[in-house]
Amino acid sequence: MNAPGLVDLQTRFQAFILQEAESPPAGLQAVGATVYSEAYVLRLTEALVNDYPVLQQLLGETGFAGMARTYALASPSRHFSVRWFGQHLARYLRTTSPYAAEPYLGELAAFEWLMGEAFDAANAPTIGAEQLGAIPAADWPDLTLAFHPSLRRLDVQHDVLAIWQSRGSELATAAQGANRLPMHVAVWRRGLEVYFRPLVPGEALSLDALLDGETFAAACEQLAADVSSGDDPAIRIVGWLRQWLADGLIAGLR
Repeated sequence: MNAPGLVDLQTRFQAFILQEAESPPAGLQAVGATVYSEAYVLRLTEALVNDYPVLQQLLGETGFAGMARTYALASPSRHFSVRWFGQHLARYLRTTSPYAAEPYLGELAAFEWLMGEAFDAANAPTIGAEQLGAIPAADWPDLTLAFHPSLRRLDVQHDVLAIWQSRGSELATAAQGANRLPMHVAVWRRGLEVYFRPLVPGEALSLDALLDGETFAAACEQLAADVSSGDDPAIRIVGWLRQWLADGLIAGLR
């Protein structure tokens, strides 16, 4: 059983390692304690680099390391696994100077985090177009869908897809020139590959409704109320359904 003095020493040493205290406990060598503290921050930074490789390339090695340090102070790790250390980074970048002045940074971080979530998500079998074609016409209004567990949705104001795809010397140019129009993005995994694509107008609305458990009829009603064109919403959603089946997004029909 630990003595009270040892427990207190361990608690204060942990606070120093987590950068919750400015100096190590008395009796510990400051140099040695600092080495442990710096190693801890470096390990957290490595975890962020794994989760946000394009953001790290955009900010540069030094800039990213500085951001990681301030983020560690603002959002210290609360999990046994560093896998979840970066889960609040997008919010941090959106609300913290100087990063908040460049909104695409937070949106890029949100996109990269969802890619990691999609990769780590549970697997599930998906269905094909033949199951969709076998649904009796009378059952369509009450139809609901089960989607693949890896499917994620993201709404952004900048073209984060172009930024993410423009690695290398064109990355900074792509970031500065990213459009400022709303973009709706789907992210998912097939096998061991993560895929993503922008959703066409109206598709995001219908996909979100069906993800929320709405019936086919309810999704059609929402689309009809939102879109001013004369297209039949049922025909449009059926067309997207076929695309979602081809993408491997649908795990079942109810």
